[in-house]
Amino acid sequence: MSGKQEAPANPAHAKKPAPAPPRSIAEIEADITTSRENLVQNVAQLQVAVQQTFDPKRILTVQVTKVRSFYIDEYGGVRPERVAVTVGVVVSLVVLRRVKRRIFNKN
Repeated sequence: MSGKQEAPANPAHAKKPAPAPPRSIAEIEADITTSRENLVQNVAQLQVAVQQTFDPKRILTVQVTKVRSFYIDEYGGVRPERVAVTVGVVVSLVVLRRVKRRIFNKN
């Protein structure tokens, strides 16, 4: 005996929690009504949050700001290295499409 209490060998002898007292129909209906009202409030809050998050004007403003911050430095000047890279990519794509058309559209 090490001084520790051992669990009973048979779980049937373990103490069981007392059963909940039976509820009346009125109590159950009140709980359902309360739950329904809470659900309506939560859905309304979710709708407001979604409308604020997915506002098209706000999304457009954020994206325009991101593009501007990519091409314009903190002093308002254009970043020529980024403009040059973008122009290079666009010109490369145009040239590749034309070459592809010439190669694959021969009859």
